[in-house]
Amino acid sequence: MGSALNKDQGLESVQLELPLEVLRRLLHDGALVASEYRCLNARSSRAGWLALKQCLMDSAVPGASAGPPTIRGGKLR
Repeated sequence: MGSALNKDQGLESVQLELPLEVLRRLLHDGALVASEYRCLNARSSRAGWLALKQCLMDSAVPGASAGPPTIRGGKLR
């Protein structure tokens, strides 16, 4: 059905909005990878980048906190 919808209506992408926590979960679970999405504005791009970075940090450090990264003194921590 999805391929028929694409052919009939010329759809190649869908614009949607989702909570940051859902993006984090999708990235963490491997259900979404960074090359599969793009952010439509600077604020979303920054939030997506931080979510991806947190996911990478959590996977690299066993027992790492799942909390969001913070910015202090202009540096991401």
